[in-house]
Amino acid sequence: MRIAMMIIIGLFLLGCSQTPNSNAGTKTVVDQTYIASVEQAAQKSAVDVIWVNPPTKKVKENN
Repeated sequence: MRIAMMIIIGLFLLGCSQTPNSNAGTKTVVDQTYIASVEQAAQKSAVDVIWVNPPTKKVKENN
């Protein structure tokens, strides 16, 4: 019983481990082009847009 409990705890802790970073060499920025196009369309339709979570995109880092 004790061994089974240790295995369960070990698997639980393994699930909480950090995942590898697959975003090496990229960064996340706000997608200004998309925001501008949505706001332009909204202005033509007389609609107000409120960005709660602005759209983002991944771009390569300049080193």
